[in-house]
Amino acid sequence: MPVCMWSLPVPCPLPIPLPIPVPIFIPTTRNSIKGIVKEINKIKNKVPADPLEAELLRMAEMVAGDKKDDSDSESDEEPIAKEETYHSEPEQMDTNNSFGEDVLQMALKMASDFEEPVDLEGAVSATAIAASASEDSAQRIGNIMDTKRRNIRQARQVKKKHAQTQQVYTPVVTSSDMEKPDANMCLKYTFGVNAWKQWVTTKNLELQKSLKRQKPFKTEVLQLTSDELNYSLCLFVKEVRKPNGAEYAPDTIYYLCLGIQQYLYENGRIDNIFCDTFYEKFTDCLNEVCQKFSVLYNESQYIVTRVEEEHLWESKQLGAHSPLVLLNTLMFFNTKHFSLTTVPEHLQLSFSHIMRHWKRNPNQPGLRNVFLRFYLPQTAEGMKKKKVYEQQENEENPLRCPVKLYEFYLSKCPESVKTRNDVFYLQPERSCVPDSPVWYSTMALGTEHLEKMLNRVKMVKEINVAILTT
Repeated sequence: MPVCMWSLPVPCPLPIPLPIPVPIFIPTTRNSIKGIVKEINKIKNKVPADPLEAELLRMAEMVAGDKKDDSDSESDEEPIAKEETYHSEPEQMDTNNSFGEDVLQMALKMASDFEEPVDLEGAVSATAIAASASEDSAQRIGNIMDTKRRNIRQARQVKKKHAQTQQVYTPVVTSSDMEKPDANMCLKYTFGVNAWKQWVTTKNLELQKSLKRQKPFKTEVLQLTSDELNYSLCLFVKEVRKPNGAEYAPDTIYYLCLGIQQYLYENGRIDNIFCDTFYEKFTDCLNEVCQKFSVLYNESQYIVTRVEEEHLWESKQLGAHSPLVLLNTLMFFNTKHFSLTTVPEHLQLSFSHIMRHWKRNPNQPGLRNVFLRFYLPQTAEGMKKKKVYEQQENEENPLRCPVKLYEFYLSKCPESVKTRNDVFYLQPERSCVPDSPVWYSTMALGTEHLEKMLNRVKMVKEINVAILTT
């Protein structure tokens, strides 16, 4: 009977090589370890900390490297010496490679323009008001200073263009050359945002050098919570400096804070850093800065300020946007038209001392204009000699009319306080909303809050002009 005789297929083992990663520790000498550490440090020093600058330099080196590989300036017999030369002097490039050198110079210039600190105080327009001059002379002084600043800017531009002609790089259109978002605004809020970013960059460098491990500050204001923004703003108003290390003037710091406030509004954030209770600590720190403004006069007895009334309207610090903003607006008009420059003088105001009157319009017969008249209390000590002050109606813009805003303030006050002769600035209700019929309580606003509002108001150009020309 026949059998298979082992001719049937049977399984048999077949070896297949599989790559398995195995860590291998290679012993090195002390000299080789020092060389590795030295090489790592060189790479760290070569790569900038700023990601934008690092990306630009990386792009330039890639272009320069491609061009350099095609050239035969170096011999292939000396690769080690070539590598050592490259690492020891990374900034040296082939002189024949003009294209790569141009790209590298472009990258360096763009990076330097991005990080170059700017003296924002010199960039913001200032107004000089003579302490013993009329409004016309104050305007002439302001025009003279504007002309001087314009000449200085033109000289700087000419100098900058002359320096650019000495460079080999090709001009590049950057974001700074395009129209800024605040180009059509009186308040250039980008100054405040740039000052914030410069301060954060300097602050984070100080934290890196210090031994304390602290969380770095965020460059983007919109990413901060209310508590973080309150804490950061307290440090900002105390530590912000010019590029040369000098302090900014108090009015400039206030201008920068107004810019930050406007930046928040422009990006849909409703925080009011000057009125909200979350930022009370910041307003205390800012008040310490504002108190220095009254004693800062230059040798010519001029009051120099960069804050204007239009800046407050644009940043919603004047108007009827909230109870505290409305109170700040009333204080602004009372200081401007009633010449009340101290907190005790404002405390002399009351509902019974301010009356509405009407008078005929000479330009339009049959129509009458409304105005507010403040009757000085007879028992008031230290007040002005003038007995009556008036606030005229603003017919061109009712939203900025002192009479309309005062009437709106009366409509939001309790009925029981409208006949009192001992209070005018009322404390807002904590639970009020814009649609509430009553915004204010029967209690008077605290003296400390009045002082902080008044110190900010007295830094405005129109207020100083009105006080000095009264």
